[in-house]
Amino acid sequence: MGQVNLFTIDDSAAREILRDPRFAHLGCVSSHRGAITSAKAKCGRCKKKIQTATNNALQAFTNCLTRLPTAQRNELKQLLNARQLRAVRVNAKGQRVQITF
Repeated sequence: MGQVNLFTIDDSAAREILRDPRFAHLGCVSSHRGAITSAKAKCGRCKKKIQTATNNALQAFTNCLTRLPTAQRNELKQLLNARQLRAVRVNAKGQRVQITF
């Protein structure tokens, strides 16, 4: 199968990257791997706290991906079999921003 022209890294793709051992050596993956939790909450308040923490961790991971050095970006593209990557993140004003590299 050929290369994908554009691979979008959304929350589900970010979770898969963090779980996949092929990406473990990349700086962002190794530093954010433990922050994603699959814990089950017993009450609504706990569930909301876990969900908020997970969303914040995914956002931090996506922000980190946009700041990767060029060599690691190229390696990530190669591992994902993509020509370009697009990271979707939220900026300081709360706006969704798409960064393509």
